[in-house]
Formats: sequence, C-alpha cells, structure tokens
Amino acid sequence: STQSTWGRMRQGASGAPDTLAAAEHQQASQASPGEELTDGLACMDKGRFKEALQHVSTALDLLIQDSTQIAKKTQVIQVVEYKEALTMLVKIKEMESEMNPGNGKELAYLTALLLHISLLPKHAVICQKMAIRRNIEAENWSVASRVIKELLPNAPPQFREDLEEKLLQCEDHGFSSSLPAAACGEKCIFCWETFALLRDKSEVVTEGSEEGNLHPALMCTYCPATFDGTLKAPQDTCPACKFGALE
Repeated sequence: STQSTWGRMRQGASGAPDTLAAAEHQQASQASPGEELTDGLACMDKGRFKEALQHVSTALDLLIQDSTQIAKKTQVIQVVEYKEALTMLVKIKEMESEMNPGNGKELAYLTALLLHISLLPKHAVICQKMAIRRNIEAENWSVASRVIKELLPNAPPQFREDLEEKLLQCEDHGFSSSLPAAACGEKCIFCWETFALLRDKSEVVTEGSEEGNLHPALMCTYCPATFDGTLKAPQDTCPACKFGALE
C-alpha cells in the first residue's frame, strides 16, 4: 500500500531539518510526505482534484526540504508525476464546468496528454476512460481506439461489449485523427508547464513539417518532466522536482 511504502518517511525521523523554514513547516503540519500523498490519493479517488493537488504538492515540498529523501528517487518521481496529472485534471474539470461546446477538442487533447503520465493502475484506468470519451466526442478516433485496445484484454465482461462497440465506431471512421499526429502516438513529448507539444531536440526534422514546427524539449536529468526549450535554458534547475537539471 502507499502508506506502507512511505511509512519510513516521517519528517524529523533522522537528524535536524535542513532549514528553519522546513522545521516550521514540519512543526505546523506534523505530516509525513507519505501521509500527504495518501490523503491526496484519497481525494483523487473521490474526484476532488484541487484538494488532492494541494496534498500532493505538500508531499513534494516535504520531500524536497529533506535532503535524506532525495535519494529515494522512486518516491520523488511518483509524487512529481501525480502533481502533474492532478494539475491537468484540475484544468480539465474547470473546462468541463464551463459547459462550452468549443472546448471539446482541447479536452480531447489534454486527456490524450494525460495518458503519458505514469500513475497507479486504478488511476490510469480512470484517465484512460476519460480519454476514450473525450476523444470520441472530438472525433479523434486514433487515440480513442489505441486506448480501447489497451483496456480490452483485461476489461471485465460487463464492460467488454461497450468497448468493442466503441472500437468498431473508431474503425468505421478509419481510425482518423482530429488532433496533431504528435499528440496521438504512443510516444508524446509535451511541456509540463504550457502543455504545448514538443519534439526531441536530438531528432533530425524537416523544416516546415508538423514536427519541424514544434519547439525542442529540455528534459530533467532526475525526473520525467519535460519543458519547452525556448522558455527554459539548459542546466536550469527542473521546476518540477527542484533537483535535476534540464538538458
């Protein structure tokens, strides 16, 4: 469980805090990073994404403040990815509340990007179902069909028929895309701040092509975050994990 995985990560368990601010934060909250993450995931399960984001952000702040935790790369990466996913889910929920029919394609786009964030299986499935619905609504059949094919092998019998019907619907439309190809593939690079599509800076691209028009990506050396290379500089500290360098 998340709690047992993080059970050893209580603040103040070893040594003095690095800074006075960390000590004050620790004294005020009395919560460990693991407890904050657990509370965040519980809020996420209930669809309270904004509240979940606050807990997960606090968990990340506590990890960053404690130099003994930065070595626990797996935990830091998990919190970084959940923070990004929840940031996107908050944006998606806000757009949905606007009830604006013109938001359909952007909702499809954001849910397609969300598929490229690593989450626990039960949360990944929620995002996959959201992506299927929003991409079918936006007639982005390529992404919808790809996600359906991922879900079908392990789908419970009561959901299999509905998924198969949706897959036939995608096939009837030729698995076509209404979004840029770079947003629809199994690999997708995007800026974790602006959500704009990016390209691998090491790849040779044709000038004037769709990919050639994308900005180059800078990637963190520590966590999976990527950023627009025209907005950040190489060797900048990663804004996501506050530890790695961008390159």
